[in-house]
Amino acid sequence: MKRARGFSLVELMIAVTLGLLLIGAASAIFVGARNGYTATTSVSAQSDSARFSTDFLARALRSSGYIGCVQAPLAVDNFQNHTVIDAFALSGTGGNIIAGYEASSTNPGQTYTLPATFAGDNTAADWTPNLPSGATYGLLGTAVGNAVQGSDVLVTYGTVNQPAVTVTSIGSTTVTVSLPSGYATLDQLFPAGTVAIISNCAVANAFQVTAVSNGTNTVTHAANSTMTMGNASATLSLTFNAGAFLYVPTTSFYYIGLGSDGDAALFKSDLTLGSGGTGTYTMVATELVPDVENMQVLYGVKSTATGSVVEYVRGDQVTATCSDGTWNCVANVSVALLVSSPTGAVPVPSSAPTYSLLGTSITAPKDTRQRTVYQITAALRNSLP
Repeated sequence: MKRARGFSLVELMIAVTLGLLLIGAASAIFVGARNGYTATTSVSAQSDSARFSTDFLARALRSSGYIGCVQAPLAVDNFQNHTVIDAFALSGTGGNIIAGYEASSTNPGQTYTLPATFAGDNTAADWTPNLPSGATYGLLGTAVGNAVQGSDVLVTYGTVNQPAVTVTSIGSTTVTVSLPSGYATLDQLFPAGTVAIISNCAVANAFQVTAVSNGTNTVTHAANSTMTMGNASATLSLTFNAGAFLYVPTTSFYYIGLGSDGDAALFKSDLTLGSGGTGTYTMVATELVPDVENMQVLYGVKSTATGSVVEYVRGDQVTATCSDGTWNCVANVSVALLVSSPTGAVPVPSSAPTYSLLGTSITAPKDTRQRTVYQITAALRNSLP
């Protein structure tokens, strides 16, 4: 009778060793593929964030000051209280097409260290001039959407992105228009209390809507002392005819805020007038692009109204540099962004990396994010002579 035979101990050890080698090789291939995928998707996300951010800001800068077919700032308005309208930079005394706030300790030549964990900032004095405060603006605080410390804030002025509203007839205190397609009623565009601008491409006149008739597509600009601004006179200062256009102005804040995922993000917050016929401010913040960790801004100023850019200055230096003490000598704007990838893109560095944003050194945390600086310079088309 033959004796049954199996593997010897040596054969078993060799088999186990070979199996472990195969498993190790397969694991290494899997881990390498996974790490490669993570790095590739992280870098791709970073590239997308950078492209979207620079595109948003470039378009906003180029269109800043667009008030229909007339160049801002407006020279004529009909308000009895200019405190509010100056926030829209439309009046003759406050007419700018751009503005900005310089973050503390981020001047060119200085070094600012990013926190490991971002948080909303509740201190207006962390910017110069002080960042607008209060629930109306919603920029300050510790919630999602509030500005984070260490990044400049850019402000553009213009009109709401909506279809052209053509004037069909003008009364002594009324303006009748043709309602654009896509809107059911006129008060969707011009609710009572909002600011409107009528323009014939040569001149423009701003007024506050005191009433709106959806049946006749008519807005009224009667004298009113109870609204936030109120019209000083029932009649407009300038004369317009059918064929003019009606617009709604807006002010947009671009800033780095606390994102919905707890990281920093690029935000846009639009300031409008309206709501309930009182003419109060409303502000709506929108998270545009995630993982934008810092923004630095410099403003190119002209020597004269028709001259070329002579120097780039910080936001807190513009009014002192411009001969008329306003922002009207700014011809173009340079913006630098520090954009990061999601985690897992690179190994943890041995030391904290530092990046230069328009001369400001930004030190980032030691983590597995890949970071890159992106920079744009955009001309303010509506400031050109």
